[in-house]
Amino acid sequence: MGALFQEAMDWAVPESLFEAWRNFCRRGISNSVHWQNMRDFRRDDLESGRDLLILVTKLMAWRQPDHFVRAVSCQLCADSKRLLGQRGLLERLLSEATNGRVKNFGDLGILDMPTHVLVAGPLRLRFPERVLDLGSLREGSSFSEADIARAVIECPATRCVTVENKTSFHQRAVLHPEDLHIHTSYPGSAVLVLLGKLPRTMDFFHAGDTDPAGFDILRDLRHSARLPIRSLGMEVASCVDGPLLSPGELRLLETLVQNPDLVEERPALEMMLVSKRKQRAFEQEHRSPQ
Repeated sequence: MGALFQEAMDWAVPESLFEAWRNFCRRGISNSVHWQNMRDFRRDDLESGRDLLILVTKLMAWRQPDHFVRAVSCQLCADSKRLLGQRGLLERLLSEATNGRVKNFGDLGILDMPTHVLVAGPLRLRFPERVLDLGSLREGSSFSEADIARAVIECPATRCVTVENKTSFHQRAVLHPEDLHIHTSYPGSAVLVLLGKLPRTMDFFHAGDTDPAGFDILRDLRHSARLPIRSLGMEVASCVDGPLLSPGELRLLETLVQNPDLVEERPALEMMLVSKRKQRAFEQEHRSPQ
C-alpha cells in the first residue's frame, strides 16, 4: 500500500491543492508501514485502494458547480449511486487530502438531491391553508421534506412499517391499508423527519431484504431514527444453497454481527457468516408480505 501512495504523489491534481495532496500521500506511506490510521484501506485489496484514491483526485478536480450528486456520480464513476453510497468515506478523504480546504461535496458545488418520502396509509398533513388526507389515496403519495417539516402530522394508525423494496411497499399498502407504510432503504432526511413526527404510541417495524445490506439498513434506521423498530418478515431460515456473499458483503457482515443495534438479528447474521451465503429468497419480492 505504501508503494501505491508513492505512485499517487505524482498524479494530476489542481495546482492549488498539489502540496496538500503530496503531504496526504506522504502520511499514507508512513502510516502503511505499521498500518496505523488506515481504516479506509485494506492491505489485501490494493485495487480498491487505487480506485478510491483515483476517485478522490477526480473530485478534487471537479469544476462544474450546481450539479446534483447523482449526475456527478454518473460522470465520474459511471454509477449514479456510488458517490452517495461512499459519501462519508469520500468526504473524509477529501478533507484529509486538501488539508481541510474541501470538507464536503457542497464545497465542490455538488448539490444534494431534493429529499422526498413515499407514504401510504392513514396519515393527515395539516397545513395552515388546507388539510391533506392520504387515507383515501390507494397508491400512496410522495412529499418533500420541506412540506413534512412545516406540517402538523396526524396519524390514527397503530403500526408504522418502513419497507425497503418499492414493489413490496405497494403490495403491503394494498393488503394492510390500516398500517402506515413508508418506503425507504437507507433513510434520507425526509424519512427521518416524518418518523420523528409520528406518535410514539405507534409500533414501528421494518420489512427489508435478508442480505447484509438489508440488515444494515435496519441498523441504520434504528440508529438514526432512535426508535424501537422491530424487523418484519426478515427471518433467515437457511443459507445452505443461497448465493455466495461477496468479499464486501462478508466484511459488512463481520461488523454487523458485533453491532449492538442488531442483537435480536445476531443469530441470522451468524448463520450467514458461517455459511458465507445468503438465503435463496433474500429479496423481499420472493417473500409474501406479512
